[in-house]
Amino acid sequence: MHSGTHPFDGSDDDHPRGGQSPLAGIAEVADELSAGMERLLDLVMEARAWGGTEAAVGMRGSEWMTLTARLPWWLVAAVEQVADRIHAIPEVAALLREGVLTLDDVATFVRATREMNGGVLARFDTHAANYAATLSEQGRLHAWTSDIETMIDQLRAPGWANR
Repeated sequence: MHSGTHPFDGSDDDHPRGGQSPLAGIAEVADELSAGMERLLDLVMEARAWGGTEAAVGMRGSEWMTLTARLPWWLVAAVEQVADRIHAIPEVAALLREGVLTLDDVATFVRATREMNGGVLARFDTHAANYAATLSEQGRLHAWTSDIETMIDQLRAPGWANR
């Protein structure tokens, strides 16, 4: 959960329109949405362990979530991508569980590292988690996903930075 990470107290007396700022309400919804996405990931993992989704509903879990539960396809895709790789990225996954990273952050990481596996992915998982912790301490966590994507581009093409 990401409670308390938003710097808005709900008052904005200096706002040209006066009165209460909607930012505190937006921050509250963001926290609830983030918690809901993390809960959805837990349930998808549980459904995969259960293994009876297709037999029970006659379609894959992702299809059921989109067609029957009417979840947005982008959310289902992100949850499925993270569920596919969560065991291969234990350190980044731990930061998701601790509320340091969001599901969207981890889904971006998963997409960016899709070509990695084995020892390379394990080392990058450790590096990315340590980097996220450092950025979090500095209050700069917003830069994590773009920095990770840049690092991966540099790994793919070592001369990339010299262009």
